[in-house]
Amino acid sequence: MEDNNYITDLLNAQKEIEGVGKDGKNPFFKSDYTTLNSTILACKEILNNHNFVLLQPIESDENGVYVCTTLLHSSGEKVTSKMRIEQAKINDPQAQGSAITYARRYSLKSLLTMSDGDDDGEKAMARQFVSSVATEAQRDVITNLMRETKVTIEEIRGKLKITEKDKLTKKQAIEVIAWMKGMAE
Repeated sequence: MEDNNYITDLLNAQKEIEGVGKDGKNPFFKSDYTTLNSTILACKEILNNHNFVLLQPIESDENGVYVCTTLLHSSGEKVTSKMRIEQAKINDPQAQGSAITYARRYSLKSLLTMSDGDDDGEKAMARQFVSSVATEAQRDVITNLMRETKVTIEEIRGKLKITEKDKLTKKQAIEVIAWMKGMAE
């Protein structure tokens, strides 16, 4: 049987993609959620490293408007997931933007079988995410945010409770990026 690079690359990417921490706060419902930005940060570079391009165009037909999340492989193979956009208010650009963001986030997470990191649930089950080192892109974002917010490396280590010898994981990078972005706003 001939090796299918598309399936092999997708399998290898999925092995690296972790659960995503809930880095957003909804003050209206007093709940936490995973932002689109952290969802993309958790998977895009890994997908790119395994020969996938991530696309999320908006399409429409007679049945509605959709976010079409597509993984396009360098071989030409692709897989697409469509999620219908349902906005709360008609003719309201803010509502439409929120609906698009929501659809992009959940369509991507569904297509890649990504879960929200649930700290309490994970601890109760004594499970641990397989952590990998933060990506270069994540480290660059942190460096830029450190300049903008004047946060020191010692403050970051203190927040994450890590020592100088510890390696920053992807999950920790997502957490510290969300924390510093909150400070910048």
